[in-house]
Amino acid sequence: MRPTSVIFLILSVVMIAGGVVTCISAQKIAEANDIELLVQETDENFNGIETYEFDDINTNKITLKLKEVDVNIYGNAEATYIKLKNFSKNTFEYSISNKNLTVDDSINLYSLFQFTSGGLNFNGLRHFIYYDRFKDKQKTVDIYINRQDDIKQFDISVESGTITVSDIPKQADFLLKVGEGEVNISNMKIISTITVQIETGDFNINTVSMSGTIDASIDNGNVYANVKNNNYRGYRLSVENGIIDFFGEPKSGVFNLEPLKETTSIKADVKTGNIYLIPNTEVESNVIPE
Repeated sequence: MRPTSVIFLILSVVMIAGGVVTCISAQKIAEANDIELLVQETDENFNGIETYEFDDINTNKITLKLKEVDVNIYGNAEATYIKLKNFSKNTFEYSISNKNLTVDDSINLYSLFQFTSGGLNFNGLRHFIYYDRFKDKQKTVDIYINRQDDIKQFDISVESGTITVSDIPKQADFLLKVGEGEVNISNMKIISTITVQIETGDFNINTVSMSGTIDASIDNGNVYANVKNNNYRGYRLSVENGIIDFFGEPKSGVFNLEPLKETTSIKADVKTGNIYLIPNTEVESNVIPE
């Protein structure tokens, strides 16, 4: 390595160390004077809040790639927006490109540097100081969809957490992936395709109206389907290690019932666990939280 390169490397290390010391000192002074060094909106419980509005004009697909996060998707809301809870600034990516809204929290320290068409932007060492500001709080993504907005596709993936979808009135395809956790679907008019993939956890269905397809694959967990037993719906159910309870009737490890309407069926493949189909007469609508 050339001497000039060594000199610049040493100067860079010294400057970074000086910046860290300065930020830590500023943090202590700010805390002593009850001043926010890094301003971020919080609610009454001191949860960090980031809110973004969107509509079906600029967005027809929502993609979430998350680690330990609970995701809630509510239809019939008064407005369409997404709310991120307890995500520290610069620990996630939010973008809309080609009508695809993306939230990705697989971010590392390189997120302090952002490359744009104008060059390299450095977002400041203060973001590093607050990198794990909400580490002890549950991260949540809440998506609210107005009845008038028509989002065509949801692609949701979490390593650990719960995905809950309720009261979506319009046709939309869902791909819901969970490493460890569960997926809950309720009060929906399922007229397209919902695909669920769970490594460890349960899949809960609680719905009245269905003329589409549910396709679930679970390595270790159970399926609880609280649905009407319509004679036009088909079923393709399989369990390697467990039982199938078909509306009170025990079935073998593989049970198929061909649908009268090809596009309407419930498919479930469970390696270790059980499948329960429970008769449903009526489901009350959920109350959307603020």
